[in-house]
This record gives sequence, C-alpha cells and structure tokens, in this order.
Amino acid sequence: MKRFALLLLVVSLSAGAQPRREPVPPQFLRGHSLVVLAGNFSIDAPDPSWQWELLRPSQPDPSSLGTYVCLNPTDGAYFVVTVHSFKATRVDATFLDGFLTEARSIGPDVAASLQHQTVDTPLQGSVRYRYAQAPASGRVQHTYGYIVATGRAVTIFTLSASDQEPPGLKAFAGSLRLLRPHPSAA
Repeated sequence: MKRFALLLLVVSLSAGAQPRREPVPPQFLRGHSLVVLAGNFSIDAPDPSWQWELLRPSQPDPSSLGTYVCLNPTDGAYFVVTVHSFKATRVDATFLDGFLTEARSIGPDVAASLQHQTVDTPLQGSVRYRYAQAPASGRVQHTYGYIVATGRAVTIFTLSASDQEPPGLKAFAGSLRLLRPHPSAA
C-alpha cells in the first residue's frame, strides 16, 4: 500500500510544499520530446512553444524516478508526467485497487467524486481517472489523469478549475511511445 500512497502524493501536488522547478537535463530531450530511458518511454510536447521542466521535491522521494512538467508559457497550461520507481508491467486489479483506496483516503470529496475507467490511451490497459477536491480556499480543483504501465508506473495528469477534462490532455497522453517492447510481451 505504501507505493500507492506515494503515487497519490505526487498526483496531489497541491497537497504539499511546492517543488523546485529546474530545466530538464539535455539528455532527456529529443527535439520537443521528453525521453525517459529508465521509464521506457518518450512523450511529445503538444507544440514546439511548450517547455519541459523538472520538478525537484523539497524532500527526496525514493518512490519517484522523476517528475516532469510540460508547460505552455503563453497561458500557463501544463501537464505533469511522473515516473515511479516501482515496476509495473500492467495496471491490474491489485494495482488499481491500491490506487483507488489511497485516492479515496485523501478526503470525502475525492472519495465521492473519484471516477476511473480502463482505456487504450496511451497504451492498452491504461486507466483514466478524475476527481475533485475542495481545498480550504473553497475553490474546487479537478484532477484529470492517466496511469500507464511502461515497465514502470507512469502517471500523466493535470489540475484544472474546470469540470471538463482539458482537451489537450488525451492527445498529450496519447503521444507516449515505448522505447522498447512492452515488458508484458516478453
């Protein structure tokens, strides 16, 4: 269960101290794509004007190999990609149950609003999820995301004030490509 708690900690960036933002090391970039060898994937920025940043947590997190943000400097829109250190060849029932249990434990608003479905974006057997939180400010914040198994657990998500998934999130997630054959095919 601990790994799911850590997964949710990253998914709920708003819950803790803001991480430090840094440029992504050049070896992780090919043109406008983020390439994460340890995660076995690449993912494309939505447009050449979008910028990749690396988030460094205030405390080292052994459950994460890296958290990256693809940011539109024009309007502030962003997508977050987190590569988790634990291996995942598929999002199976045990994995999903752990994720859902931890998500629901965030609070009653998340438990009441949490929705998920198995989808084929970015890869077959991925999970699309969404939930809403009402922080102390009272302004509802919606989280939309995808969980994918690339050999590692990878989450792709964004936060929004809208009750509709941002239109570019699915296309962004869909640009994820494996660098090597899927581990479950071996």
